[in-house]
This record gives sequence, C-alpha cells and structure tokens, in this order.
Amino acid sequence: MISSMKQHSILWMIRCSRTGSHRNGRNVNRALARQLIELNNRFYRENASSFSATRQTPWAGWEHVAKEARAALPAGALDGSHRLRVLDLACGNMRLAPFLAQAFPHARIDYTGIDASEDLAGHSCDLFKELGNLDAHFIARDVLEPLLGEHPVPPSPDTDRAHDLVCCFGFLHHVPSFELRAALVERLCQSTRPGGIAAISFWQFMHDERLAAKARVATASAKVRPPFPGFDATKLENDDYLLGWQHASGGYRYCHSFEESELDELAQIAEAQGVHEIARFSADGKSGVLNRYLVLARGALARGSITPPRSAPSMRDSHM
Repeated sequence: MISSMKQHSILWMIRCSRTGSHRNGRNVNRALARQLIELNNRFYRENASSFSATRQTPWAGWEHVAKEARAALPAGALDGSHRLRVLDLACGNMRLAPFLAQAFPHARIDYTGIDASEDLAGHSCDLFKELGNLDAHFIARDVLEPLLGEHPVPPSPDTDRAHDLVCCFGFLHHVPSFELRAALVERLCQSTRPGGIAAISFWQFMHDERLAAKARVATASAKVRPPFPGFDATKLENDDYLLGWQHASGGYRYCHSFEESELDELAQIAEAQGVHEIARFSADGKSGVLNRYLVLARGALARGSITPPRSAPSMRDSHM
C-alpha cells in the first residue's frame, strides 16, 4: 500500500511540475473559478431543454466502458448475485442509466445520479420505473463548491468508497483549473470500492477543426462582450476557452480541452489513491476520437506502482 506521506509527495511533485510550466506559477484563482462555474450553471439553467434534446442517445465510448466493466468487475456484480452500485457524477439527463440497464440485463442496478441541474434530470427517474433491473435515484448537488473550500470536505454517504462503477462523462471539461480537476478525480477514486472501476471522459474539442474554430471565435467575442463583469481572458489557463450554444447570443459556457499530458498526470493522481489505469481509448463524435477515456480500477495491480507516462500510444491504447 502507498503510505499517506508518499501519496502527498506524489501529488505535490505533480502539482509543482504544473506550477512551473503549464500554469505559469498561478495557484487556483478561486474567485474566477466560482465565476466560471456559475457561468456554466446559468448556461444549463437557460438551455436545459435544448441541450438535453441533443443528448438522448448513448455515446459510442460507453460501449467500450461496458466491455471493460464486464472484464474487470466481479461476476456477482453483473449476474444479479448482489446489487451493482453505480455512481454517475454530473449525470445530466441521466441517459446513462437506461444504457447500463440494457448493457447489463442480468444485473440489479442501484443507480445514483448527481448533478447541479435539476432541470436536466427532470423526471427521468419516473421514466425508468419500467426497467425491471434498474433502481434509479437523483440527487441535486453542486459537486464543485465543496472542492473550492479552504479545507477538504469528507466524502458524503452517497460518494463514499462503496460503488462498483463510478462514471463521470461530459463534465471534466467544465471544471476550471487543474487543481480542481485533480481534486475531482481524487473524489471519484474515493467513491470506488475495492474491485470496482471508475470511467472518465475528457473532451478534446481543440483537436476538431470545426469546434476549435468555434472556440476561438467565441472566446474572442467574449473579450468584447464579457460573459460576466470583470471577465479577463488572459486569466484563463492554457487550453481554456468559452463556447457558445447553437445560435443563442451570448450563451457562453466555459470549457477546457484536454491534452494527453494532462491525462497522464491525472492517471498518476489516481494511482496515488490506489486506483490504477486499465484502459485508455478515444471515441465519440463523427471523427470517432472526440473524447478521450480513462478507465481505472481499484486493486487491479499491485499497489505502490506508478503508471508510466502515456503520451505515446501503447498496446492498451485503442481507437473506436
């Protein structure tokens, strides 16, 4: 087992490395982070209906995650011998729940979805009642505010280390600053039980020519028409942008585009929590590579080992 001192040493070295290069010596700007989070919360309040309408079908990457889950999870979690406990952090309209019910037809799924937007979740739980192998619950909660405090907040009962499958899809790009993204990955790891897995998606929209152009235009436009008083684009971190929505005027949302080096660092942070990378792949979008995925397992390897940098493709790396 990795000692507590060694865990803190690993995290300290990773964060010092970022402070020296990627982040130009700045610590997390909590005031700016709160403004960007509120910007996104406002975006989803105002555009919940139109956004949800574009998010009705499963992502292709979820099939790969389900495949990894079948290979990694104990048989009893999938054959109904005991309940399959699922945590879906930033669940949106909860469309992951019926996908899992179909992907694991013999499992008895206890699904908990957490999101700050009740408008997105709507009455999804009522619609799922006809699915006999799914018991779905929704919790309205801002998952980022506790991470912004000066003192760590212990995991709540619904996010303790008791879940077989922990998912966080389509959300990490809305988390401002590497420090907060690292803290959220730590929390996801803490929510994963021994023998369980965590799956996280990372949007790489700046690798898509069309989306990259939109991001540059929207961010430049925000300099002229600020999304909130005092907005200063120079205070954004590398790979941070604002994106619009459809043809709405001023409907900005904050987004971070991921590079492989950041996934390497987040995988090392998970490793320090005793949760090990078992798969990394690309999927989704017309290109099939719009999102990058990490699949992590608690107890998959001997504890104490550190995942090597994964910037270059490996045998485990696959594209869908």
